[in-house]
Amino acid sequence: MPSAAASDVLMYIMTTPWRDMAQPVGWSNDETLRSIGLDHPPSSDPAAPRPYGLSQTNSSNIAEFIKACTGTPDAKRQQFIIDGDGHQTARAAYKAWYRNHLSKKVNYVIDSALKDNSLWPPDVLRTQDDDEWCTSITTEATPVVGPLLFGPIVMNGSRLLQRAQASIFTLMHHTGRRLKRVYSNARKALIEGTKTDRAIMDQLAEAVKVLEDSPTVDLGSVRTVLKLLREARKFTLWQPSTNDKLAETEALLKGIVEGAGMDLETPDRETKKEVTADKVQAARSRGRVKKLPNAQLADISEISATLALLIDHFNAHQDTGIGIDTEHAVWDEASDAIGDMGVEKYSQATEQELHALLDFPSGRPMTWSKFRDRDLTTYAWDDPDLQRFDTGGGDLMPLSLKWHQLVGVASIVDKSFFPEGSDRTGANAAPGMLLADGVGVGKTVQIMAYISFLINLWTCESKNGGLGRAKIVKNMPSYMGRGPVPNLPHLLVIPNTCVEQWVRELYAFNRKGTVDIFRLPVGSKDVGRFLKDPDSPWNKSKHEMINRIIITSESTFCTLSGAMWNNTASIGQNPPDAPRPVKSGAKYPTIYDMEFCVTVIDEIHGLRGKSSRGFVGGNEIRRRSRQVIGVSGTPYLNQPQDPLNIFRIIGIPLLCGKAGNDFEREWNSKIRRTAAKLSPDQRSASFALFKKKLVPQEGEAGPSSEKDPAAGLRALKYQYVRAMQEAAQGHLIRRTNESKKLDGTNINNLPPKVRCRIIIPLSEEEKELLDGALALASADKKSSSANAFSFEDFLIAYRLRLAYPWFDTIGSGKAMRREFPIFHSLAEYHERPASKLNTLIDLVDYVLHDDNLPNIESDAETGDFKIPAAPELPAGTTPSQERKIIIFSAFAMTAQTLSSALTVNGVKNLVMTGNHNMKTRDQIVTDFFKTDARVLILTDVGSTGLNLTCASIVIHFDVVWSGVYMNQVEGRCWRIGQGKIVIVYHLIAESSSDALMSGMASEKHDLLSALVDKKRNEALENFFMSGNEEDEDANDEEEEEIEMVMPKPKKGRGSAKESKTKTSKGKKSNPIIVNDEELTTSSVTLQSAPEDTPVAPELPVTLPVPAASSSAPLESAATIDPVAPELPATLPAPATSPSVPLENAATIDPVAPELPATLPAPATCPSVPLENAATIDPVAPQLPPTVSTSPSVPLENAATIDPVAPQLPPTVSTSPSVPLENAATIDP
Repeated sequence: MPSAAASDVLMYIMTTPWRDMAQPVGWSNDETLRSIGLDHPPSSDPAAPRPYGLSQTNSSNIAEFIKACTGTPDAKRQQFIIDGDGHQTARAAYKAWYRNHLSKKVNYVIDSALKDNSLWPPDVLRTQDDDEWCTSITTEATPVVGPLLFGPIVMNGSRLLQRAQASIFTLMHHTGRRLKRVYSNARKALIEGTKTDRAIMDQLAEAVKVLEDSPTVDLGSVRTVLKLLREARKFTLWQPSTNDKLAETEALLKGIVEGAGMDLETPDRETKKEVTADKVQAARSRGRVKKLPNAQLADISEISATLALLIDHFNAHQDTGIGIDTEHAVWDEASDAIGDMGVEKYSQATEQELHALLDFPSGRPMTWSKFRDRDLTTYAWDDPDLQRFDTGGGDLMPLSLKWHQLVGVASIVDKSFFPEGSDRTGANAAPGMLLADGVGVGKTVQIMAYISFLINLWTCESKNGGLGRAKIVKNMPSYMGRGPVPNLPHLLVIPNTCVEQWVRELYAFNRKGTVDIFRLPVGSKDVGRFLKDPDSPWNKSKHEMINRIIITSESTFCTLSGAMWNNTASIGQNPPDAPRPVKSGAKYPTIYDMEFCVTVIDEIHGLRGKSSRGFVGGNEIRRRSRQVIGVSGTPYLNQPQDPLNIFRIIGIPLLCGKAGNDFEREWNSKIRRTAAKLSPDQRSASFALFKKKLVPQEGEAGPSSEKDPAAGLRALKYQYVRAMQEAAQGHLIRRTNESKKLDGTNINNLPPKVRCRIIIPLSEEEKELLDGALALASADKKSSSANAFSFEDFLIAYRLRLAYPWFDTIGSGKAMRREFPIFHSLAEYHERPASKLNTLIDLVDYVLHDDNLPNIESDAETGDFKIPAAPELPAGTTPSQERKIIIFSAFAMTAQTLSSALTVNGVKNLVMTGNHNMKTRDQIVTDFFKTDARVLILTDVGSTGLNLTCASIVIHFDVVWSGVYMNQVEGRCWRIGQGKIVIVYHLIAESSSDALMSGMASEKHDLLSALVDKKRNEALENFFMSGNEEDEDANDEEEEEIEMVMPKPKKGRGSAKESKTKTSKGKKSNPIIVNDEELTTSSVTLQSAPEDTPVAPELPVTLPVPAASSSAPLESAATIDPVAPELPATLPAPATSPSVPLENAATIDPVAPELPATLPAPATCPSVPLENAATIDPVAPQLPPTVSTSPSVPLENAATIDPVAPQLPPTVSTSPSVPLENAATIDP
């Protein structure tokens, strides 16, 4: 029998007229073409547009082949497609087009559909107890993917035609094999190993044993473990159980870092086994007691370099994506089109009116101090001179809210209180808020003022009988529609690096003794002790609950969520924000056992992953809080799902539950269809046009009129965001520093922020070094599988070479480490000049020489970096030298090199990296404000939360992918309190990753508007644009041909073990079951049939013939209309399937089509209505008097398809149908 490759199956489906309709054939149906990402079909008309990837000759040949296939009788079509009789050249062209272009579009649609419907294998694997392959996905995905991929040609209204199901099933089987190859490669790499490479987990176990057995920290083992952890990360998505062991290993390393005296609050790796939590804590404890080798046993630089590696590993920037990152600008553009949001009601009120409405005398809550320290390093709580914070003087400044902050607080209050008698409980609960003001507007101070407002209001209601209530809530006494403000504590969930800043500001703003501020411990056991121990500060506090504020870091919040909730459990068809099951045996009390008045989640975009512990914890804490307020100036980081999941956490009704699921699926479908049309070359063309807009080419007079191939996709995402913003209307506040006050001036009156680009020519020696690294990586990429090559590893090494090309590489293989120099003299510094580092030193020296010197730019003609001559000063005057500089470095391991280079060149500087604990970081901030150190080197640990307004110069030494993070760094000094013009310098190495990444970082910020990149590094550009593409072979299903494949009974996802039964003579045999392992070496074909047996002409002879009712309807998938065609007389008609118990399935009324009188026909069974699904209505046949029916055979959680209707002995009698709980049964 002939076999069908994926391209053959697609051609069969696209050339078969499945039902009577206009445009019944896929190649001529506009909607079907759009579904698979095509604007036009192949055409023989030279004037007609051609699909991407086809020449005119090939387009014409394939069009003729399609015409011939369509005109071939149904019973012969598949054989004709496989043989290509008379059209072999056209068939070869079609298969090449499918392999190189069309398969990628089809696979994209299929994979997206699997992800949207909880059928993506990595998602399924995470819900299983083991990592066995998900054998049931092909069957379950068929009714989901069919409508999405082929649209109306395979549909009857909202129902998938059963006669098309068999072909779609076979196409899905190809998908299953493709994805299983990725799964198998991951398993080999991690667990099984190959002939040439040992399994990563085995190597890791050996390295960890050496580390554990060593009396002191073995630095070589640490570096080996880190390298193996990086390699393992590439594969754990497909083998999630390995995360349990990796979590223990990482905990051991975290303990080592903490044992060296460094605070490290990062979320633990998600695990599958509940017992792992105890093992993780034990490993962390073992690490803490490990001692670093002393200086006599190891070089100090080696210890420092190893610690830097550890810190970079755990404090890894979220900015790890590879690709064109202009996505976050979509949110800004959609927001800019609206203007200020959520503040309309009070935007015309004066400051005095707002003071009276909020009962904020002098513009602040009554419980606040009157003055505060300018740099927040001292406050009344720890100052013996308490009185001065009421009288002022010295370095203190008056404390009051600005007009726009008063408007923000009033708007939050207005949306949080309802008239008396309001009932916003249960499903009608009032939603929370998203405070999305831009960087520097003052989100933190608005939150603190709102909490103080609630505390003051509770005091009026509970202590004064309601006297003194603020005017703004005079007629709205019901907080969140549930009565008076409750006497409950407040919870603040804060990013790790911002915790200290929040604590300082709470102490600085609140009068001493008005609130109790508690920092939640890190571990579950310590949290339980904090909440229950009668001697803990929490239980010894004398304050009312509403006067208590608990601050927890985001990592602790996630850890507690993971200990309480099973976030990896399957949620089936439930929305992602539905309640999750509680883990059995939760040992300690936790914040999830409490209730809160208001929960504030700062930088809420950090919790956006649907199955992350943070997202699950956020939704669970919402159910335990009267109100949730999310805070984020950048709610859109990478994709539209980011703000959607934020809105789920805060409880926006139209975006939560089933309504949110429907909303997401509708927009995902639109985006998927549009994105599927973009080929890799079109994406590259879009990027080239994007760069052309940013980089004017010589001789170009104006903007390019070329059409951007990706413009439609971008516009669709813009509409998606706008739809979300409209759904959240009234619960979203958003202003920027450019928003206006009543007098028309900007709300903050911040000085301008100026950007300067410095293009740095590299030496020939540096270019050769970088080109060599690129050539080596390109060769490695070509010779490696998609999973084996790490683009991220290459990019890090490449960018480190840009920072300082001459670092030392110590060791080799997995024990290799990079060692950056610490300069001790100018002679050492000048031994090996590095262009980028030299430029940094020259720039810093120029900027610090005189505050009044002009900004530095690259020469517009040559691109060369030139420092203008400093103007002569009048006699007897000295230059002003007050301004300070922030230098941002993306890598902790290079920070000390930069610092030592500045030091030997006479520049006093400070360094803040993840190596420093919280207390040390606080001291560094204080020193930067109050000492003569004028330069602060920051890594990403200081990119958020810090107030560094004493600096007015920012230098981006390294380029990052995302403009969001650049804005965050600049926001440390360009914020409220800044009185100088802020100048931002970007150091961009010519013809390198810097130039490409700068363009990708932010279209909105226009970083390269003056860059003249005359020496394009096309090899590097091409390498970048292909960085995340799968290996072409991974998508190539062309040579894998499959004969008839039948779905098998589902024994629970992941079960690859199927029972094999023997056929007894004289008895009906069980359906043939073929598991995925067997399919690699064998196939199943239809049995031979007598010549007078009827044939189903519309079905391909070697594809599975569907049973009358065999699908598993899924939520959001179309139901299957199993009306079988009339069967002529050459092959056995399909038998009906045994009973199919499906969880949450539809009512199935099994009535089969008319069958010839000589064949056995199925009996009927009563319909069993089931929750949450559509119905499948097979039509019952008339049974010949000599044929009886077989009993129903319910199979656990699966549908089976019996492709052959065996002849039954005339003595077999019927049996009644057996209804199953929560399932429909089909009695064949």
